[in-house]
Amino acid sequence: YEHVRAGGLNGVFIENPGEDPFGALPDLCAKCHAEEVAGFKTTEHFLSGKVSCNSCHDTHKTGGMRFSTENGTSLDTPGFAKVCGECHNNEVNEFAKSQHAKLDVLTCAACHNVHTTTTFTAKPEDNRLCLQCHGSYLLGFDREETIQAHVGDVHPLDPEGTGSARCTTCHMPPARRNNQDEAPHGHSMGTIAPADSADAIAAGKTPAPNSCAGITGCHDAGTPGSGTPYNLDSIDDNDSLQTVYETLGAVPVRTR
Repeated sequence: YEHVRAGGLNGVFIENPGEDPFGALPDLCAKCHAEEVAGFKTTEHFLSGKVSCNSCHDTHKTGGMRFSTENGTSLDTPGFAKVCGECHNNEVNEFAKSQHAKLDVLTCAACHNVHTTTTFTAKPEDNRLCLQCHGSYLLGFDREETIQAHVGDVHPLDPEGTGSARCTTCHMPPARRNNQDEAPHGHSMGTIAPADSADAIAAGKTPAPNSCAGITGCHDAGTPGSGTPYNLDSIDDNDSLQTVYETLGAVPVRTR
């Protein structure tokens, strides 16, 4: 308060970490925001030495965010696009193509929490991450029968575990075939058809994983114990898998 009363003159009555080593700012913020800082300091954002509190926050703005928002205390969709896009530009640009972004129904924060170790609001393998919104009558997945019809009988329901019917596996496939756990994943939330892989092969390109094949542990001929194996580099295998792909994904029309 003394700093404010002094009109900010020459930075008097204030702790200024600007000239301190990286990491000093979170320690200062922790005096009031201990829980958030404790979680943030375990994340890759902080441990990489690239992101600190002031990457997103500005204490001199209403609400304490770097970018103006409607409610002032959290980022809106354009705000997230600006701050997250500074490092995750591809993901932000892909997300902008999704219906989630176009309808402005959620932001990065619906799935990500930069103040937790995993930086997720729930594990990506946990279908409840998506069902927190999609588990409603309006969005079609309020009943197990409807979900089962969507994923197909060969993909057993297992919302909380690591079974084959993972929302993120089909709707956010990895962008590359090697080191998939560390690879960027699709953020348009659309599925990638095996026919797209067949088209890539025909054009002389190496196909990236599609929503069915090429993903470690799914229909991956290179992974022992995966589902019925298909060779991602085979046009015939992708054409065959396309037939199966086209039978899935439908949401039954229901009346009440």
